[in-house]
Amino acid sequence: MRLLTSAAVGILGLFCCWSSVAQTTPAWNAPSSGYVYDAAAGEILPVSGYIGAAVAGAPVLSNVTWASLAPNQKSAIVAHSGQVDWIADLLSPNTAIALDRNLAPRQLFWGADSGSAVALTQNDELVWLANLATSPYASSLWRLDGATESNAVRGATRGSQASGARSLWWILSADNAAQTVLLAYRNGAHRGLYVATPNAAPVVIDFGGDPVAAVFSPSAPTAFVADAASLQISAIRNITTNPAVSVFIAQNAFAKNPVGVALSGSGDRIFAVDREAPTIQVFDSTSGASLGGVATSGAIAGLTPFAPGFVLLSPANTGKQPFYFLETSTPPQVVFVPREQ
Repeated sequence: MRLLTSAAVGILGLFCCWSSVAQTTPAWNAPSSGYVYDAAAGEILPVSGYIGAAVAGAPVLSNVTWASLAPNQKSAIVAHSGQVDWIADLLSPNTAIALDRNLAPRQLFWGADSGSAVALTQNDELVWLANLATSPYASSLWRLDGATESNAVRGATRGSQASGARSLWWILSADNAAQTVLLAYRNGAHRGLYVATPNAAPVVIDFGGDPVAAVFSPSAPTAFVADAASLQISAIRNITTNPAVSVFIAQNAFAKNPVGVALSGSGDRIFAVDREAPTIQVFDSTSGASLGGVATSGAIAGLTPFAPGFVLLSPANTGKQPFYFLETSTPPQVVFVPREQ
């Protein structure tokens, strides 16, 4: 195990005031103020107001190269000025505490209670963080090495990285406790899907496609994985014991280019996002039956989970534009926060 060098890792403040792009007025069920990370501009912005009049204001922190927002809507983990910092309260962003510089996360998924997280570092280390509210530490670490054509993980240990072909790894999803993780990798033409926990090194899942997005069910050891090869969604059950893969939503779920899947807060609906499609498709998470779609304002490049019931939509087109969110309540809708003029 490798410990962080400082005694605090926090949680990040969220956003949560919206204007709806739908014709009907949505129910107000989010905080009236908070924060959002603008990755394109490298800024963390405050958001204030109510539905129909919310706005993202001037940045509270600039020159940010990476940031993670956590569900407690209070603090942040950010990378800037060549280091990774924990900010306890974004109202006072200058009171940051530096973390272990070796952490250098490129992805981070939070537990639902904001007390734990799992990160994938720039050095392809999978690191679990615990006790985030008060005295954080790295509870477990796996180093991800090159994967062979035989689907075996080479040198997935807590030691030094073995020599060999290097793969591009990324986290597809983590469960609500941020303990079970689904990983994807690409090594040339080879594709793979793995499951990992703090106590078990990554183990390959016999998937056979090109996994590009996933989401865990909140109530069972089940995940839904979008496959760019077959253009369908598979269900993987018994993930940590005896993974069983089956087609859950057939090819008509996507048009051309799947980029994300999400679940409603209750876990009863799946939202399937295709970069080329003008709508987000909605399916019943028990039967796979179609429940219609949610119109979008343009092409979507990816999804980022935020507060319960809200998912940030990353637009395919760059440049300063409103922040769009998928609200997964009933009825679901896409809502937005404009920038301060």
